[in-house]
Amino acid sequence: MDYFSLSEYKILVVQNSAYLIYSNIFEGYSGTFIEKIDINTGRCFWSNFIDLRNSIKRERTKRFFINKNGDLELLNLRQSADTLISGINDWLTGKLAIHKYDTLSGTEKYVSYSVINDTNYLEFSLDYKSTLRKNESEGYDCYTIWYSPTRNSLGISRIKMDSVGKFLSVDASAEIFKKYLNGYAYEDLPFFINEEQDTLVRVSHTFKNYPYIQGDSLELSIYYFDKDLKELRKYDISPFVTQVKEYQILPQRGSILLIRSTDYFNDNSAPRRRIISVNPTGLIEEEIFFQNKMLDRYGDFDSVLKLKNSLGSLILSRNKFSDSPSQFNFYKSDGNGNMVLALEVPLKNSYNIYNSKMEQLDNGNVILSGRYRRRDVNPGEVTLTERFITSLWDAKMLQINVATNEEKGQLNIYTYPNPAVNEFQIKGIHDKDSDGYLFDESGKIIRKYYSITSDSKYSIKSLLPGKYFIQIINRNNQLLFLGTIVKI
Repeated sequence: MDYFSLSEYKILVVQNSAYLIYSNIFEGYSGTFIEKIDINTGRCFWSNFIDLRNSIKRERTKRFFINKNGDLELLNLRQSADTLISGINDWLTGKLAIHKYDTLSGTEKYVSYSVINDTNYLEFSLDYKSTLRKNESEGYDCYTIWYSPTRNSLGISRIKMDSVGKFLSVDASAEIFKKYLNGYAYEDLPFFINEEQDTLVRVSHTFKNYPYIQGDSLELSIYYFDKDLKELRKYDISPFVTQVKEYQILPQRGSILLIRSTDYFNDNSAPRRRIISVNPTGLIEEEIFFQNKMLDRYGDFDSVLKLKNSLGSLILSRNKFSDSPSQFNFYKSDGNGNMVLALEVPLKNSYNIYNSKMEQLDNGNVILSGRYRRRDVNPGEVTLTERFITSLWDAKMLQINVATNEEKGQLNIYTYPNPAVNEFQIKGIHDKDSDGYLFDESGKIIRKYYSITSDSKYSIKSLLPGKYFIQIINRNNQLLFLGTIVKI
């Protein structure tokens, strides 16, 4: 599908079909594209389009599901916008747009637009940070956010609507007090852990000063609420992310939250990317570090998927710079901060994939959907080069063990022994032209190992006890392995 600047999309997998929602919210090109495909063959059963071009309305699909009548139901935020100029907020008038489609034919069976914000509750105006759900009374709930500068607090409120989206009341609220009075919040929206659970997550992310000031203080807390906005638990994970200035929360199955973050250091070195996996008890399950300077060669990681029946995750990394080949790569982690290259995917004609999402099927196979576009094009050329692609990937190619539906956790490349006292080996290396780099926790390179082999032993006797990171690069400057070594 060719379309200008497609900005967001969602995937819903039901039985042997995948429903894909592509949205565009840019002025003059706004709309939503919907399609149903066979996940085994890729055949498109049907497609439809909510055409909002040349309209002052904008819609974002916040949730969609198969309802009890077997229809595909979309809950969209529908907003008015006279302009999209940065700094001018004209997104204050909100409506709930309810769309229902026949899953066999794709025909739209029902659509309703209803104002849900009330003049008495202007602070509860619907905006893009809100989320929606269908409640037990066949009505709808809208969870919106608000900010009180006088109380230095953030909040969530629930708006109740009837079965056609008519405003009923604001019937529940929760308030979170921020640590810093002049805090700057990044990720400040409520979201459901997944499409079916009622548990909401709210993140409080503030800085003492402007976030890019070196040495600034960061507060990052995770709050869990039930559907009635009663606080279930909260966790302060600030000690784990002291250098983080940017991050994105990626809800995963099993109530896992993945934090894709960027660490900045005071020495003006290149930022370090990091994946932090947080379980429902607030503990860090896994940390994966993409070390400083690594991005100059290998690009950024674009999406992360928590694998079923496994401690680890599947990571998609894309090339980012113009001097590197056009490709993206799948990496597999083991749950202990180590990962290996699982599959390298070259792309033709200098195309690359961006803003991807992944879903894993019960058989272990993975659906990947993302923006597929030319690299390094001029803004005016985007209309001719950007599209969405959806593909199905075999679990065995991605090193996902589906034969026993369990994972041993051992990667095909690993360090041994770990922890280590005086020396370690790197098992599973078959390319004698591969080199290794050892980093300390600040991202500084402290060792370089040439022509790594599985039989060689590498000394760390002179190093201080602590955690170190190693990355292994092959002859094509491709990252093969990224892991941790503990010196005791």
